[in-house]
Amino acid sequence: GRVFVIYSASASWETTYKLGMLALAPGGDPLDPTAWRKHAEPVLQATAHTWGVGHCCFTRSPDGREDWIAFHAKLETTPGWNRAIHLQRFEWDAAGAPVFGEPLAAGLPLARPSGDRLAPDAMPSRPAWAARLGEQPLVEAVTVLID
Repeated sequence: GRVFVIYSASASWETTYKLGMLALAPGGDPLDPTAWRKHAEPVLQATAHTWGVGHCCFTRSPDGREDWIAFHAKLETTPGWNRAIHLQRFEWDAAGAPVFGEPLAAGLPLARPSGDRLAPDAMPSRPAWAARLGEQPLVEAVTVLID
């Protein structure tokens, strides 16, 4: 398998917050700095409808056939940390690297993950999550993706 480090870059309170990627050369030594390659462009960044994309993690659908990225993005273009959690599927290119595409706008309906058996009305609404979690501080982290 391949090893990738997905990291948040830029000022987290700005619309320019984004995700970058480092790739370990196949068979490379992770302790050798020359074995890593930085992707030339951000792998997930702001669009006209989604800003301040950052801090991500990954999961698979219940049946293991789909890969999903979870990240947060700003709810407004002014500086600050008012954010929403986004989920979307991603694919892999022919070389085995993740392809995240563009971040989807908040509120768009998504197809449920393959193999999902949870009843649609069992998912808590955004106000229900807010009532459960309150104003929790965000914790920034680096995510390592190993395929």
